[in-house]
Amino acid sequence: MKPFKITHSHYSALSGIFLLGGGSLANAQVIYTDVDPDIELNINESFLFDPNDNGIPDFEIRQFYDDVYSSFCQVISAIMGSIHPLNYSASLNADNEDFSFARSPFVYQVFLNEMGEPIKHTDEWKGYFDTYETWNTFRWGLLGGVERTDSCGTTFFWGPVGEWPGADYKFAGYRIEEAGSHFYGWIRLSLSDNAQKVTIHDYALNTSPDVMIKAGATTDCYPPSVSGVSNITSSSARIKWAPVFEATKYQVYYRIAGIPAWTKLNITGDAQQKTIGGLACNTTYEWKIRSRCDAEFSDFSSIYSFTTASCRLFDNHSLPAEVNIFPNPAHDYFIVDMHEYIDQDVRIGIYNLLGETMYEENYIADEEIKIDVSALPKGNYILKINSETKRTVEKLIIQ
Repeated sequence: MKPFKITHSHYSALSGIFLLGGGSLANAQVIYTDVDPDIELNINESFLFDPNDNGIPDFEIRQFYDDVYSSFCQVISAIMGSIHPLNYSASLNADNEDFSFARSPFVYQVFLNEMGEPIKHTDEWKGYFDTYETWNTFRWGLLGGVERTDSCGTTFFWGPVGEWPGADYKFAGYRIEEAGSHFYGWIRLSLSDNAQKVTIHDYALNTSPDVMIKAGATTDCYPPSVSGVSNITSSSARIKWAPVFEATKYQVYYRIAGIPAWTKLNITGDAQQKTIGGLACNTTYEWKIRSRCDAEFSDFSSIYSFTTASCRLFDNHSLPAEVNIFPNPAHDYFIVDMHEYIDQDVRIGIYNLLGETMYEENYIADEEIKIDVSALPKGNYILKINSETKRTVEKLIIQ
């Protein structure tokens, strides 16, 4: 089994020190840890999880494949994503009934919690003692899995088992006991549809004794846990992050690498991804994100980067002769002749020479589109028109 070691981005909303087993709990609130970058566990990989940050792991998240039952010529195999306590003080928010999976009764189901759901003492819990039978057989806290039955050379697929396969940014609850008190926490995970990969995003522990915590809550304003960039094309990219419970908005800043000025995007607090458009092809961009929690802003995340795809043949073509922009130079407005794009969904953008977005809007193309530029400073700009099949770039002058 391959263990994972990571560097955490660690935050603590503490005015006192919290160390289970002798530390002070005075004025303690929440220990929050962003796993940055996210950890992806594939088959035969594991992650030791130390939520109270005392140097002693309390849980192990483990991803493995096993032939779990054999009788005559029948073999039941399973891919499992699992989490289990490593000491007597640790327990999981899990079903008290054994979960019917593969070699039941040797696994139980870890509950899947949505953002904002309370994790508290009245929930059902499975502890370290519950993970062993009297004959020392290990019982897994199951996140989710996929079962397969082979019988005399014929394979039958039972498919995904449990709530977790395909889960995106969901929460497992846990608690740690010390001196008769319980401390509640959450860990945010994603599981692939086929259960072959578990992604670990972040986790938190409420250091106030016997006080519940809501899934995703940190009691402070933290930057989102970034999940990466996908759907990269020659002119756009989709960035993705884990939502922050306290956030009312997000701000994304992006720029061409090496250019000082940033472009800012304001995004609603319930979002967890954003597609950035109007990008230059074959160009490296940098980006960062922060949360806004009412009037308070978090720190920025680390700076991340991506490179857009190579330029396509039409990326640098001028407008076709039959399509006109007039007047150009423009003063208060200009008109685009859209006959080549008629009835298509298009995005029209105006960008300064630093690549900053000055104007961007989606349209269903009519014969002509009039664009007001009276608020833009005088100068030279780049006009871009994008549809599913075309991309047009032209110089624009505002006087």
